[in-house]
Amino acid sequence: MEELYRKYWKILVADAVKRLRSESLAEDCAQETFLVLFEKIKEGYVFESEAQLISFLFKTNSNNADHIRRFLARSTKATDAFIHGIDIKPQAYFEDYLIIKEEIDELDSALKNIPLHHALATIYHYGYDLTYPEIAGILGNTGDSVRKFGNRGIKELKKEMTKDEGE
Repeated sequence: MEELYRKYWKILVADAVKRLRSESLAEDCAQETFLVLFEKIKEGYVFESEAQLISFLFKTNSNNADHIRRFLARSTKATDAFIHGIDIKPQAYFEDYLIIKEEIDELDSALKNIPLHHALATIYHYGYDLTYPEIAGILGNTGDSVRKFGNRGIKELKKEMTKDEGE
């Protein structure tokens, strides 16, 4: 598996950079692609040829990039809904892009300050629109546990993101 990682990592990151226009997001995308691949192999799936493997990697990478783009597109609205209860309309102005980028950076920072299993449950549920049973399958937990993780994650994100406002 390590050989697959070394062989295809840079290619998948480069592919994702074209799609996402961000190296850090591209690395996240490629990492998610390898997680899907490793899970598939762990389940016993065998690729019949290298061409089939490459096709799987690029299709999965493309899907992951699409998920990330959708998550980013919704993140400002979601952030405002969770934190301030305000519904804002997306704007096509550069100044608004900077505000959105700043909010995404704040969200990213807040996610790093909460427990990983809470962050994952929250991201999968609100970012990827997965159900709690689907997330439980990915994380290897029960649906009830994942629901609790997601609820705690939202509370912790609210706390983290409003921390600076009170100061």
